[in-house]
Amino acid sequence: VEKQVVGRYIEFDIDYQRLVSLTENYVSSDIRYIVDEAARIALERDVKISTDILEESIKSHPSSLHVAQPKKKIGF
Repeated sequence: VEKQVVGRYIEFDIDYQRLVSLTENYVSSDIRYIVDEAARIALERDVKISTDILEESIKSHPSSLHVAQPKKKIGF
């Protein structure tokens, strides 16, 4: 997330560790989408991108990866 917000209008106290924990199993394209969405939200509200706005964007955009479910063993 930190690399994606470079050059954007952001708050200085972004909690990157919190964002990392919220984006486990996310790929780079997911992160780019989340940051772009957060930028749109911030622009509409006329505020800087904040941790809260990034969290809002994360919650509305699940990871594009499907976490593999454990396979059930079939006994014959």
